[in-house]
Amino acid sequence: MTERDRLLAEVEGWLGRVAAERDMALVLHPDALAAGGALADAMGGNDPDAWLVLGWLHWYRFQSLPPEEGQDDFTLAIDMFAECFVAAAGQIQLPEIVLPLLARRAARPAAELLERAMHSADARFLSAVVMLWERIVETAAPDDSGRTYGLANLSGALAIRASLTRSVQDLDRAIAVLEEAIALTPPEHEDQLGFLNNISSMRMARLNLTESDPDLNSAIATLRDVVEATPANDPDRVMYLYNLGNSLRKRFNRFGDLADLDASLQALETARSTVDPADPNRARYLAGLGDTLLARFERIGDEADLDRGILVVEEAVAATPPDHPDHTDRLAALANAAHLRHTRFGSPRDLDTALALFQRIVQILSTGDPDWARHHANLGAVHMIRFELYGDPDDMRQGIESMQVAISAAPEESQDRAEWSSNLGAALRARFERTGELADLDTAIQVGREAVAATAEDFGERAIRMSNLAGSYAARSRRTGAPADLDLAIELEHAVLEAVPDGHFYLPMFASNLGYSLWERFIRARSEADLEESIAACRTAVTAVPAGHPQLPMFLNNLALPLRSKAELTGAAPDIEAAVDICRTAVEATSPEDPSRSMRLSNLANALHLRFARTGDLADLDASIEAGQASLDVLPPDHPSRAERLSNHSVSLRSRFERSGDPADLDALITVLEEAASQESAAPSVRINAARVAAQFLDDAPARAADLLEQAILLLPEVTPRRIGRGDRQRALTGLSGIAGGAAALVLAGRGPSREARALRLLEAGRAVLLSQSLATRGDLSELRDRHPALAGRFTELRDLLDASPEDGGLVPPRFGRPDDATADRHRLAQEFARLLETIRERDGFASFGLPPSVEELLAEAVHGPVVVFSVSGHRCDALLLTRDGITTLPLPGLTLDTLAEHIQIFHNALFRTSDPHATVTERLAAQGTLREILGWLWDNATGPVLDALGFHGAPAGDLWPRVWWSPGGALGLLPLHASGHHDEQGRSVLDRVVSSYTPTIGALRHARQRISRPGGPERALIVAMPTTPGLRNRGRLPHAATEAARVAARIPGSIQLTEPHPLFDTAAPGPLPTKANVLAHLPTFTVAHFACHGASDPADPSRSLLFLHDHADDPLTIAGLAPIDLDHARLAYLSACHTAMTAGTELLDEAIHLTSAFQLAGFPHVIGTQWQINDAVAAELADNFYTHLTATGAPDYSRAAHALHHAVRALRARFPQSPSLWGAYLHAGA
Repeated sequence: MTERDRLLAEVEGWLGRVAAERDMALVLHPDALAAGGALADAMGGNDPDAWLVLGWLHWYRFQSLPPEEGQDDFTLAIDMFAECFVAAAGQIQLPEIVLPLLARRAARPAAELLERAMHSADARFLSAVVMLWERIVETAAPDDSGRTYGLANLSGALAIRASLTRSVQDLDRAIAVLEEAIALTPPEHEDQLGFLNNISSMRMARLNLTESDPDLNSAIATLRDVVEATPANDPDRVMYLYNLGNSLRKRFNRFGDLADLDASLQALETARSTVDPADPNRARYLAGLGDTLLARFERIGDEADLDRGILVVEEAVAATPPDHPDHTDRLAALANAAHLRHTRFGSPRDLDTALALFQRIVQILSTGDPDWARHHANLGAVHMIRFELYGDPDDMRQGIESMQVAISAAPEESQDRAEWSSNLGAALRARFERTGELADLDTAIQVGREAVAATAEDFGERAIRMSNLAGSYAARSRRTGAPADLDLAIELEHAVLEAVPDGHFYLPMFASNLGYSLWERFIRARSEADLEESIAACRTAVTAVPAGHPQLPMFLNNLALPLRSKAELTGAAPDIEAAVDICRTAVEATSPEDPSRSMRLSNLANALHLRFARTGDLADLDASIEAGQASLDVLPPDHPSRAERLSNHSVSLRSRFERSGDPADLDALITVLEEAASQESAAPSVRINAARVAAQFLDDAPARAADLLEQAILLLPEVTPRRIGRGDRQRALTGLSGIAGGAAALVLAGRGPSREARALRLLEAGRAVLLSQSLATRGDLSELRDRHPALAGRFTELRDLLDASPEDGGLVPPRFGRPDDATADRHRLAQEFARLLETIRERDGFASFGLPPSVEELLAEAVHGPVVVFSVSGHRCDALLLTRDGITTLPLPGLTLDTLAEHIQIFHNALFRTSDPHATVTERLAAQGTLREILGWLWDNATGPVLDALGFHGAPAGDLWPRVWWSPGGALGLLPLHASGHHDEQGRSVLDRVVSSYTPTIGALRHARQRISRPGGPERALIVAMPTTPGLRNRGRLPHAATEAARVAARIPGSIQLTEPHPLFDTAAPGPLPTKANVLAHLPTFTVAHFACHGASDPADPSRSLLFLHDHADDPLTIAGLAPIDLDHARLAYLSACHTAMTAGTELLDEAIHLTSAFQLAGFPHVIGTQWQINDAVAAELADNFYTHLTATGAPDYSRAAHALHHAVRALRARFPQSPSLWGAYLHAGA
């Protein structure tokens, strides 16, 4: 025990005796006084326990002594108690009578602590100061004039703590307390104006946390009153003017009212002109003025504001000592000013100045400094501007790292995070444009959406954040081809332009961005309204900036693009000349080191080629090639845009070769295209097109051409990623049909033992791409569910979300104003799905999960019967024959692409004539004869040689008919292979030799067979019949549909019928109507689905092909609507409707997009479909015959579905041998 502790215990003993004996006079004993004196000498400088006992010792002595003798003890007691009061020690043990006196005594040290608190980041210390002022206010007498002083200081302490903790509650209380102080203060009191100024500052602080407009307006109104009431010679008036100017500037930032900005400048100019040169806050006032001058420059573009603003900021920096807390802020203001001048004039020197200043700032500040993150963000922004100017990857790396560091260091609630996140999004987009890494774009959009969502709609900076987000959406659309992303970009850019007033510094950039996006949409959708608006927006940008503006070359380049497109439309010489001139001006205004120079040279090359195409002037062609080559010379070899520039260049090279015929020109063309095709960071669509064009010119090198087309085929899944919707994926494949046949033909033309297997692999990969993608996720999940149920559950959930179609209530594109919602963001779902697949494949036994079958697995499917895969192209036509013995090639020299196209046209024209109500009987009979001729030609040149090669030379000897699966692919699928032959000659038709089935790919056949192994449900049929159809001509009458339905129901007990009631004759209460919702609700519980209704294929969009149900006008049952369905117990779908196995149009023939394949995808291993319009009466008869054979042994035998159809069709043929249109349409697809 120390001497101090011993003495403390001794004095406490005396106090204990007083309490026990209730006799204060005991402390008058000389020993008590001696102990107290000794303790006072022994205690340290901060000893609340000693202060407390000594205070009570002297207080008891004061109470016990006569008044004239106890004054010294009273003074000592108050001194000790006052120390306790300030230190918050023993407050409840202090004599209540002296508390008001203690409060007054504590005010001075409390004020000193409050002064220290203004410069402290210690939350505990700040809380101690708040509690001290709370005690002072609570214990002050109600009529004490010092209570107002205490309220004001308590308010200040709360406000200081709020500035550290961002506590709205503290600010609310600070304002309430100060309002009480103001109410207690007479209006003429000298403190009243200071109080009003302070409460305005607190309201502005609360505005920063709550975005409360009333706080802002109230603060400005109060400050105006304060300034007006303050004498001109009052030294505080400068501070009031500064606060008013800042508040007005804040309101300008929120609402953009130029009057507020002008009023702000007026207040700040007055402050600057009246401030005492020795005022320690002079630099702060100068900085505020400089910043506001620069803001007005950004708003109206007056260069005088820019020049003066920089001078004032420089003056503020000079007036701020290096050790001042605001020194780095002043340097940052100067850096921002230099950056702004660079933006206006393009001076690299200004940009270097800004970079050096921000680097200096982050070196000065410590990591824990509250401004450290903000200045790191600024440093990152300058690095990114340098990257855009010089293309140095190190600038890009440092820029992104600095921004990420800033965001990581910022509190979650920081108002700066939105700005930094938006800038990071723009930086990540820039990195994508350099590397082609799509993940950067996804992240850019994610952080950009978060930034916009976190920004108030009326906040001035919102436009820039929306513009950054729009740029990322547009870039992703460019990469993936998703129109929804481009539409969102344009929607955002329109909103941005609506939000900024005329004369805004960034208006030209915003207008140019909109114009460019509209031009991109014109290129895809060919809307002339988009083109005209694009030209107008780009012209706005060009005319809004002066000559010499650093962004003028970009604005000119963007204007040249829609002008060139207009010239292509009109062919008008003035339009072409304008495009060439503007492109050339843009190039001439671009410095040699500018990374954008390559793009502008390429655009000039395109414009020159357009003029050459119109005039034939070879000088333009030579200049185009020269500009194109120059564009490539300044572009890094691994740049993502290189493939596109190479492709552009190839157009001019091709023109020169076609003019010259020079082999050297051809070699140059092919070399450029091959390089374009090999650019791994480029958009896959660009690479595919380059490979296809190059292959066209390699007649003398088929192996080289085959390699290029194989490369293109392997890229097809990349142009149809799950991250874009089904319609967009279809559009991405438009025009690519035939690429697989071409590649297979080139491979088969070569030599080598594995050429057949390679050709098969290419045909599988290049056909039915969308169907194969879907089937890959529809495999048997039972093992995954057993071993990894959580993975299986999430897999199913994500798959179903991605398979959903917007038109059928599925995913919709995210809107920029909505919160980020994972269920509405297809891109993020696709990313998660890809990661989930990787995770599943890492598990033991699941390495091939969701992957296409191997060649060996494909060949194994022939164990059940031969599979015939046709390869039709302009090079040659073949049939790949898969049997138990392996794979062989059968050349088909009589089949050519041109003759096939000719016969398809003749066949379908004849089909139309067979049912044309305006045709005569003679014309109809002639049309049937034409059909028979085409079927004979098809036999002679395709199916007949195939069956002969397979050893099927005639009808089988017994009842066991052999089966053959046909995979026609492309255009050949428009003819009925199964119905081909010479039907007037015994044994010379497919129907006479084999049972036919179809499959779009062997992978689809494998999937159908795997579905059969799943447990089935009760043998029940859902039968949908539409004897009439609302909305169709003549009510779409199918007189035999009800009979057909009744016969099917009779064959399969337990069936349910959904039948459309006749609008005139059915008087009974209707049962469940055959609506889409009812059909989809019933399908999961039935093994058979039979439809007797109208069907239609859509040539513009095959996925909108439909079955006509009761509500087809409002909610049609389309292919797209069936896409998400996955039925576990399905066995047979019978589509007794027209065109259900026909892909309409010619752009997507390889994709097999029709209702038959849609029902296969939904889970039906057997589907009966039709290739053309069918006869209602014949359809009913055929269906009855089919189900008779299917149920010949009792319950339906689905393995006999193909045989049942075969025999039913043969029976119809026997009745109508001269009318193949009546029986040739029906086919079986699947297992």
